[in-house]
Amino acid sequence: MKRLVLAVIVAAAALALFCYAQTNQVLSRNAVGYVQVSVPSGGYALVSLNFESLDGSDLTIADVVGDQLPVGSYAHIWDRNSKVYQSELRTRGGWSPGTNVITRGVGFWLEVPSSAATASEHIVYVMGEVPDSFNQGATTTISNVQGLDALAYPFPSAVVWTNTALASNALVGDYLHVWNVTSQSYNSYLKTRGGWTTPDNFTIEPGQSFWFETSGTQDWTEIKPYTWPE
Repeated sequence: MKRLVLAVIVAAAALALFCYAQTNQVLSRNAVGYVQVSVPSGGYALVSLNFESLDGSDLTIADVVGDQLPVGSYAHIWDRNSKVYQSELRTRGGWSPGTNVITRGVGFWLEVPSSAATASEHIVYVMGEVPDSFNQGATTTISNVQGLDALAYPFPSAVVWTNTALASNALVGDYLHVWNVTSQSYNSYLKTRGGWTTPDNFTIEPGQSFWFETSGTQDWTEIKPYTWPE
């Protein structure tokens, strides 16, 4: 089984207690997981949401990140339809405007300016319900991938890039641009007639986003790589 980032035993128990306290309804079949991402002081991290919300509602930066970043931090959320960013600022009162939706499988930036930093790096835990057949996530399609798009593998599991349908269906001349959070620069790879120029077994990690640049159009469909939750 590919690596799946889960906190099932502890988190599921906590979820049951939380749900009972809040709604008097214990959700017994939820598998709750998390991924950890790091945002450097004075830098950016290109990250993603790999989970569904626990109650089926849309998720915003307040739900996904909350108060884990210091006041003065930013989130720049990629809008796939308009091909622009929707930015959010962390204020003393919360995120402003706080209304932009974060979608599973779509990338967004987290930024901590040096003036806002409270540490050399800032750890963020992104948590939610693991995609499965009960929340319509067992098969996931990201439609109308074209031009330049900030995307992510839509499951909380590491995956070899060339094993994804997106890579397999790419056209010769398409690019994968991967943000290196350490060097704060891109590593770019090309689809050639002989295949991708990525290193052998190049892996997309949970919580990691990337830019896909294509001259064509495709609907990217993936099936969950784990057997449980169903």
